[in-house]
Amino acid sequence: ILLTLLFFLLFLFQSLYVISNCCLKYVKKIKNSTKKMVIDYRKQVTDGSCNIFAIVFIMKRRRHFCADPEQQWVKNLMMTVDAKVLC
Repeated sequence: ILLTLLFFLLFLFQSLYVISNCCLKYVKKIKNSTKKMVIDYRKQVTDGSCNIFAIVFIMKRRRHFCADPEQQWVKNLMMTVDAKVLC
């Protein structure tokens, strides 16, 4: 019974970790000052644990926000970040 409880707790912690790394909604818009703080981004795909496709922008100090990849400002910001990386 102790072993079963241990496996259950391990599964629970793993599930919470996955959920905490998923975007659940998009920001509508952001300030220009916030855009300047973006240093990288990653794409979130829809799979078993994440239910929306999103771009996760990573800011200085490892803060992040989620955006709709269909929005033009999101595409522009991705290109800006890519250009910074190439320099």
